[in-house]
Amino acid sequence: MSVRKSVHIRESDMALLGKVDSVELTRPSGELTRPYGDHVLVFLFGPFFGEWSQTVGTSCALGGAPGQIIAKLLLQYVAHLFNAGALVDSVTCDNSASNRSALHSLGISGDISSLSNSFAHPCDPSRVVHTVIDPPDIFKCIRNKLLKVGKFLVDILAALFDDILLEPADDEVTVATFQPFTTKQGFLEYLGIYVVKTFSTQTCTTCV
Repeated sequence: MSVRKSVHIRESDMALLGKVDSVELTRPSGELTRPYGDHVLVFLFGPFFGEWSQTVGTSCALGGAPGQIIAKLLLQYVAHLFNAGALVDSVTCDNSASNRSALHSLGISGDISSLSNSFAHPCDPSRVVHTVIDPPDIFKCIRNKLLKVGKFLVDILAALFDDILLEPADDEVTVATFQPFTTKQGFLEYLGIYVVKTFSTQTCTTCV
């Protein structure tokens, strides 16, 4: 199978073939502050076991497309693929705000009380389409957050870890004390001793 990028233009009137103006998804031109789009949404189709992918549609948008618009486009492309004989079992996207809004409008929820990771197929009620958030994008966001703040800020635990690992204030904490930290269990045992030692010197009027 050969897949290549291509744009077909009819030279007689310079029309872009395959272009569909989604009027129902477009605001009136009088409401636009700029005449041209500056964002492109690309929808790809690919098999689970395969190294190829095929662009099934692109959409030009002015600014970030709202989640409801992305959801409508997604359903349209799933329906077009179904009519062409291609079955969509899952969709994958990154964790951007617009994509989260689109998935939410399709009934996707991560709430433990109403967990849902699939929505009904628009053309076949007996099928469902599962949703997958791209893990590398999540890892990238975590990495960027760590690079920005420099360390985890977990309330009082951050101070405990700083005292233990960065600036030991107790003269009794020596290099020999850190030797057991080569194992996870050794570190957890010392952390427990440190927490008990620290909080035993404090008074707590609201403790139960």
